[in-house]
Amino acid sequence: RNVMESQARQKDAQAVNRFTRHEVKNGLLASIELCDCLRSNINEQQQLNSHILKQLNGIASSLPASADMLDGPIQTRVEELERVLHEILDTVLAEAMARDVIHGVYRPNLERVNVMVVLKTVMLEGGTTDRFKIEVDSENAPFLLLDSQLLKYIHRNAVSNACKYGKDNGEVVTSVSFDEKTQEFVMKVTNLPGPNHDELVAMGPEATEGVFKQGKRLHSELKMNKEIVSSGDGAWIMSKCAKTLRGECSIHFSPEKTTFMFRCPSKQYSDLTDALKPWGEPKNFTLPEGTWAIAVDDSLIQRKLLGKIIENAGVPKERCILLGKSSEEIRGFGAKISSIMTENPDANALILMDENLEMVEDGRHMMLSGSRLLHEVLLELPPEDEKRILALVRSANDSGEDVEVYTSRCHGFFPKAPMKRDRVRELLASLWIRRFHSEDDSSSDLDAEEEALHKEIAKALFFASSLISDGVTVSRWPQIWTALWDLRSKLQDGSFSPKVKVVVALIGGMQNKGVPGNFEEKWKLIRETVDDAVLKNW
Repeated sequence: RNVMESQARQKDAQAVNRFTRHEVKNGLLASIELCDCLRSNINEQQQLNSHILKQLNGIASSLPASADMLDGPIQTRVEELERVLHEILDTVLAEAMARDVIHGVYRPNLERVNVMVVLKTVMLEGGTTDRFKIEVDSENAPFLLLDSQLLKYIHRNAVSNACKYGKDNGEVVTSVSFDEKTQEFVMKVTNLPGPNHDELVAMGPEATEGVFKQGKRLHSELKMNKEIVSSGDGAWIMSKCAKTLRGECSIHFSPEKTTFMFRCPSKQYSDLTDALKPWGEPKNFTLPEGTWAIAVDDSLIQRKLLGKIIENAGVPKERCILLGKSSEEIRGFGAKISSIMTENPDANALILMDENLEMVEDGRHMMLSGSRLLHEVLLELPPEDEKRILALVRSANDSGEDVEVYTSRCHGFFPKAPMKRDRVRELLASLWIRRFHSEDDSSSDLDAEEEALHKEIAKALFFASSLISDGVTVSRWPQIWTALWDLRSKLQDGSFSPKVKVVVALIGGMQNKGVPGNFEEKWKLIRETVDDAVLKNW
């Protein structure tokens, strides 16, 4: 009974965490968009004032040289408010992610990450670039497949600890490297010795191991001249974040410095595919001429934001349709997309659908799942029309588990977050190329990396099959579950059909605490799908 109550409390806490993250993030996103609207209005007013001044000719000489001085303070305050909102949003997301990591339910969202941009963001929070420096092993730091939130969390805490325990106002250096042979990413944060550093050096292995223990405050055991506020769990959480990426954290105290190190396996993300050559690089990508864009969101502010996203993607206003101001528009989305595809038989279409759609029907408030609606619409479309569509779901809930659900119902996930034009184009370039150009490659022409991945999947499937054939019992289930999750992680590394995404989500729903119901049927579906969709032509 105690175990059941504990599990129930943990589930409730996770549900509250998920709800809080969604609602707070939505509110902050709306506030940030309002700041953007205010800034645009101020700029328009400045241009109007300037135009009026020019028209006044002789009278202008007796007026202020520019109307900017009237709007400048307001502009500054809006920018400051926007900066604070971004900081709050980052903090909320980081803390929500940390709780999920602690409970073991966070799943990494591996994406194309500009490592230098992520690290510089943390450095700028320090307020001075002279004190905080970044060193790289090459002039052009590579784009890597990483979870940007985990990387930022680990780096921010490492820099914070360097400031707390290192030399007052001393230099803090971050160095990064990527080994193409071993496919390993390494980040080091180094600081100069602080108070009682010699005692830490004298402790030897006890100090290096104690740092990452839960609730351990190593410096509280030393006689510090300054008071430091710390829960003692920061480094422990950093270590768990690293393990989530199949990596590790370590720290070394030498007489001259303290060096924190994070390392994890990764892959270099190559953007220069044949399909992207016309644009040169992802930030120049625009959707092909003639493409239609349909966005659905119940929020007026979000619809305006979606309009800007679509405009940044290169779609003209006459081909952009924004829906969601009424239940009729949301319910009629399927008919609208069907009509567009029928009337434009040679055109592609981009769909951006909000996951949580609030409607009022017959006086009752209702919540509709956008991904479910999108899934139903895609199934009803003729195959020749569905093939010309890139359907994406937007949601403030962007954990690995949530994203798996969305991608099992449509073609991908588009983050609900403030983004500059270059970032919008980079994301859409990756999703568009994957959707419309991956089929050009024949399975008989697999490159060495794909060949190796197929071998790993075959081995993982065989190993899981051998364990299951020996009998599925409660005592053997943890081992079977581990084998299934190993298979799942390898399936996630490849670009396979939607059927495989369903299998990934199915395994993801299994827990290591007990054999799931109808396991024989689920295992049959997993085995047959992997055989047919992945290994059949290999």
